[in-house]
Amino acid sequence: MPPIESVESRWPDPPPGWSTQDWRTTPAAERHLHVMRELLARNGLPRPTGMDETQQVHARLDHGRWLVQCPGCASAQHAAHSDPRFYCVNCGNRGSGQWWPVVWPAERTEVETQAQARSGPVMWAHAQDPSLAARDVRQRIDPPRRPARPPHPGR
Repeated sequence: MPPIESVESRWPDPPPGWSTQDWRTTPAAERHLHVMRELLARNGLPRPTGMDETQQVHARLDHGRWLVQCPGCASAQHAAHSDPRFYCVNCGNRGSGQWWPVVWPAERTEVETQAQARSGPVMWAHAQDPSLAARDVRQRIDPPRRPARPPHPGR
């Protein structure tokens, strides 16, 4: 089974012009922004300043990737478990210009192990994540069960 992807595993190597040491000491969420800098510029968004603790988003495991979905514009981006901050490169977190904290499962490695052991796509979503994508993930891994139908009389 391939490893589960996050910001840390998606972009492990420094981009041109960066030393390995500088890249590895840059917090993972900021590495993601560096990789996505052209999209930030095209969308006219500044780099985030500060943390808005009143907002929070949830990391979810979706087809073998840890993602965060923006509640403002519904875009999904890789999540960084070593740096639980999120800044949407499409809407700037509804124009706030601030990082939002990311809620991760308390037992991330256990969640990954269980998700990889199931048949089908490697998926998991936090029970308190209100997004439609998270609801879809939860239904895929634990579909609602219909009650058994009573036998039809006369058959």
